Amino acid sequence: MSNNENQSLYLALYELRILLSQTLQAGDALDQKINNTLSAAGLIIAITSTLQISLSPNASNLYWAVLIAAVAFYLTVVILGLLGMKPQTYRTAISADWDELDKQIFSKSENDALLVLLSGYVEQIAYNNKINRRKARFFVLDLIVLTAMVIALLSLIPISALGM
Repeated sequence: MSNNENQSLYLALYELRILLSQTLQAGDALDQKINNTLSAAGLIIAITSTLQISLSPNASNLYWAVLIAAVAFYLTVVILGLLGMKPQTYRTAISADWDELDKQIFSKSENDALLVLLSGYVEQIAYNNKINRRKARFFVLDLIVLTAMVIALLSLIPISALGM
């Protein structure tokens, strides 16, 4: 293979390294978003529940049912958040094992070694993107349930004001 063709392989390898790094950073960002959702949900339910219980000791059954539903939504947010942040094994393009490196890289020509690396990056980026899509789905579900929790808590205001 010509030197020019090897340069193309090196360029592709460089770009795939950047893409893998961005994929891993996206996973970290999703974890942080889920963590922020959990923190917000915890703060909202704690403050609202404390206020509601202290301000409405003689509340109706509907009031308590809605408050219990809000707590159930909160527990669902926690479960979804924990599932979304479940520790994952991210993969890298090559093994950190000397025998594997020798077999896959060192014993091959430069061109073949580059192709092995490129193949490894392509496979691992696809695998890591699958993990990130899973995390993103849990994040969206978390936001939906968090919204339902807030709506339930806000509905306590008219229930309490109207004495329902």
